Amino acid sequence: MVKMRNAQIINGCQTVMSLHRAGKDLKDDVEVLVRIIEKEQDLDFFRRITLCANSQNAVLPSDLVGNDTLQLELKRIIVKHGIYYETRRGDYRAEKDSISPPLKEVITLKKAAQALATAFLQKPGIAKKDTARLFLSSADGGLYDRLFTTDTIPEQIIAACRTIDAIEAERKRLEAEALANKTILPSWIPHSDHFMAGLIFWEAFNKKKEADPAYLLKFSAGFAQPANKDFRARYKRIMRSVDKVVKKESTKYGYSHPRFFKTQPEYDNKLRPLITVNAI
Repeated sequence: MVKMRNAQIINGCQTVMSLHRAGKDLKDDVEVLVRIIEKEQDLDFFRRITLCANSQNAVLPSDLVGNDTLQLELKRIIVKHGIYYETRRGDYRAEKDSISPPLKEVITLKKAAQALATAFLQKPGIAKKDTARLFLSSADGGLYDRLFTTDTIPEQIIAACRTIDAIEAERKRLEAEALANKTILPSWIPHSDHFMAGLIFWEAFNKKKEADPAYLLKFSAGFAQPANKDFRARYKRIMRSVDKVVKKESTKYGYSHPRFFKTQPEYDNKLRPLITVNAI
């Protein structure tokens, strides 16, 4: 007899789901072959095991950090805000029926990493184009250990995600408004959400209060909302500034909107210098 605590399955999801679906039809003589590996907390070891044990299936970089102690602690705390933090693909679908009371929102680890990279690290090009780097250590050329540290708090994730969501909502509102009024928006707008989110966050967020939960929640619930007049005004002003740069860049050979709005140096050298910080 083997007794285990905090056991986690790293390969065998299909088997477990099949057993779950079979439910009461299972008989006592069912046997499942398992391999048990005992190891102290070692994230790099877990990553290697996950990759090797799942060689027949696609393993996303985010899958390799889903069991990180930091991620599990963030998941435990963020639920207090009515949010399910899905650190591994499929977790919410598997757990939602047992969650009481039901949670109003789901934030995936991938979305959290992209939002934090866009807002706090000011790396929207990497967040959009090189997502794999968000889950690699700095030793491997990644940003994971800068995005998620012992100082990372759920309110930062919420603020960053709210900013991304508000940018997308405002862009869609302007597109609908332009369609209704038969006007034309700049053609680069659909490609720009991450860059626009980074710019508006850089302008409006008070960096000195990035560890202040109360400020972060106020920023999320107040400013980072598409109906906020200040948010809309800043969006339009920044849009006009970006449009001037894009018009100039678009005359160059080989230019394309998708490439420009995925290239980090373009953001660093040509767009962010346009912004004057005016924190709320």
